[in-house]
Amino acid sequence: MLERGHDELQRQLAASDAQVGLMQDRLRETQMEVEGLNQRLQLERGRVTELEGLLAVQRAREYRSELDVAKNGGQLGQIQKRNRLLEEQVTTLQQQVVALQQSRDVQDRELARLKAEALTLAARTAAASTPSRELSRTS
Repeated sequence: MLERGHDELQRQLAASDAQVGLMQDRLRETQMEVEGLNQRLQLERGRVTELEGLLAVQRAREYRSELDVAKNGGQLGQIQKRNRLLEEQVTTLQQQVVALQQSRDVQDRELARLKAEALTLAARTAAASTPSRELSRTS
């Protein structure tokens, strides 16, 4: 009986040792994962700091720009007028581009039709000239 208890305790001890080994492996994996996450966190914090710096610089530029606009109110009207004119020119040019693309498409189709017609004529000419050549060879 004492021996059975001893064997049972040995089995339990072996099972506990195996569980301890598994838990130690899991602990190591978790520690490695935590280290990786800490590194990523540090990288992200660096990015956030960098972005905050860029945002501050951009806001300072916008502020200076707004001050310049306030000082140069008359110039703003002129710039807006010029901007409208340029936008109208862009619209006109875009319409011209569309028209030119449509024209190109039509020309491409016409070119394809003419190529097909030329190939057909060349084939007919070749077919028509083949019997006359054979006749001249036999005579």
